[in-house]
Amino acid sequence: MKVGILSRYGEKVKWGGDTKVLVSLQKGLRKLGCQADFVEDPTDFAAYDMALLSNTCLDLRPVYHFLRLHQIPYALMGFHEDMTLYAQASSGFFRYVQGMLSDESDEGYPFSLERLLENPRLIFYYSSPPRKMIMANYDIIKNASVCFANTLTEVQNYQKDCPGCNTFLAPLPPGFAEGKCAPGDDFLRMTGLNSGEYILQIGRLELRKNQLGTILATADLPMPLVFISTLSATFEYEKCCLEAIYKYRKDPTFVISQTLPSMKSGPLHILQMPGKKKLSRSMLLSALYHAGLHLHPAFYELPGLTYLEAAKLGTPSIASSWTTVGDYFDTLDDRLVYTLPYDLPNIKKLISQQFGKRYPQIRHPVFTRTSFDYAQNIHSAMMQFHGIKAEK
Repeated sequence: MKVGILSRYGEKVKWGGDTKVLVSLQKGLRKLGCQADFVEDPTDFAAYDMALLSNTCLDLRPVYHFLRLHQIPYALMGFHEDMTLYAQASSGFFRYVQGMLSDESDEGYPFSLERLLENPRLIFYYSSPPRKMIMANYDIIKNASVCFANTLTEVQNYQKDCPGCNTFLAPLPPGFAEGKCAPGDDFLRMTGLNSGEYILQIGRLELRKNQLGTILATADLPMPLVFISTLSATFEYEKCCLEAIYKYRKDPTFVISQTLPSMKSGPLHILQMPGKKKLSRSMLLSALYHAGLHLHPAFYELPGLTYLEAAKLGTPSIASSWTTVGDYFDTLDDRLVYTLPYDLPNIKKLISQQFGKRYPQIRHPVFTRTSFDYAQNIHSAMMQFHGIKAEK
């Protein structure tokens, strides 16, 4: 079986949770004897038995039209988000914080952190409507041989947006924490931080990931805050985060960036990743293991691999209740607690309750799942729904 994979970033740039999933899937499919390659142009799919498209948050119609014209079957790894849930809240939160940073007022009422802490729902008065990607991708979802979902909530998202589409549930393995983990102290040596003293958030600076919420919820908390960020989604959001750190954070705040040059000014410490390359697996394991808390109040994540990674390593996490990571656990201790992503008072309260706790590494089924298990599930489903018989 020959599978061509079209990622939104192609094969050259391997960063982001979705790309991590696709790269590990490619390796797993190859172990199963498949030819699995990333392609950079739709015309390349002519050499494959099946195409695998990803990310319904992007307009996939140009690829779809080529596949339909040449009668090439395709599956969809949609990472399919519920934009109607989070888009308005995240845009309103961003707009409100921009008003705070520029000392604006609206109808004579100031944008202020104090008012936002009193009533977090103020953000909804400044929201924008969601991008209508379901309109662009409706036929792509409807006509896919199979739409892969990594949680039951994602299955429901597909069915809400395109009733009757063909879905298949395949949970993800626990990211870079897969297999045996013995974290070292290389992250501590790089940053000069001590084990257990800092709050950590991992992910590119992006409105949906809500680093602004983390900055504001920890504004007056007396512990270092660390962001590990590859590439930023937009310059506007990156700039807003740095300005918020300057204005509201009192204690050291590290931004470990793939692109920003190293510098130190006030509470802000920027450390550029060595060689502008993403941190190694061992460095990320070290960062998560030694954190006093993993904080990720994302407006949306599917499911958010850093939640699974921190949970396996025994580091407590504060997760957004709008993410889908809760689908992975029927039973688990309180190493994962949940909050609304914009509820800053509750986030601050949960930090005081969770910071500094440690949990044992346990053999939960979620943590023992491997990339190869995942690839086997995907391979079986593609063959089943495309009508391909396994080679003996």
